[in-house]
Amino acid sequence: MNEMKVYVVTHKNFKDDFLKKLNNSYQVIKVGNNVKNSEAQKRGWQVDSEGNNISTTNPYYCELTAQYWGWKNDKVDGYTGICHYRRYFLDPFIKKNTQIITQDSVINIMSKYDVILLYPEKKSIHAIVPKTTAEIEDKEKNWAIIRKILLKFYPETIDEYDKLIMGKKMIFRNMFITSKKVYDDYSSFLFDVLQKYDQEMSQNGYKRKLRIDGFEAEYLLPTYMLTYYKNIFYAECIGPEDINKKGIHKFYIQRKHIFYNLFLHLKERIDGLKK
Repeated sequence: MNEMKVYVVTHKNFKDDFLKKLNNSYQVIKVGNNVKNSEAQKRGWQVDSEGNNISTTNPYYCELTAQYWGWKNDKVDGYTGICHYRRYFLDPFIKKNTQIITQDSVINIMSKYDVILLYPEKKSIHAIVPKTTAEIEDKEKNWAIIRKILLKFYPETIDEYDKLIMGKKMIFRNMFITSKKVYDDYSSFLFDVLQKYDQEMSQNGYKRKLRIDGFEAEYLLPTYMLTYYKNIFYAECIGPEDINKKGIHKFYIQRKHIFYNLFLHLKERIDGLKK
């Protein structure tokens, strides 16, 4: 496979000239109603309200309406994935330290790995970190309902889910790059779980919160990938305002991102791929 189409999700206008220089390997997809469909289409952007879609659920599903569109409508024969609201994977092979990951680098990585995810980072000191499954029930009904669904329909995932919920580290943001098959398999799992979750919340009379499905998916993505795939390549994240800046080290210090064994892991993986 030598084709790549990664979706860059946006809900607002932004300068996307740098993406056009990357061999059409990135496709902007517009979600929500802040930008008119006609305006987005004039810029060559995909809109998530065409074809088989769930665009009306965007207030709850967030960037997942773009993922759903790619799952149901895109027949790309190669690598694909999602960039979370104009955030990108940093390319580990290019010396220019604010370069987003290129198609060549993805093909290189995916020759030995199953999926590209972001590095885990420490949870905020304000985050709820239950120590037992009983505490999950007490502290967060959303997690508890998701956990019950996983236990019933996908029991093999429960160990990884519990580690993520009760652990002090987490892979935040719904971002990944993988093969189209893995993308589709994961999407089938994700939207099945979230549909069951939405039904359960409704049946129990719980008020639906904005963005909650998108947030729950942040735990379901690493749960799924860590359960079914062991060859995972971890990469850094770069935000839209830092694409043209120098000094990536300063970028991370300013935002207090804490990644475990960052340089060691990157060096090990790069050295392994070059052999």
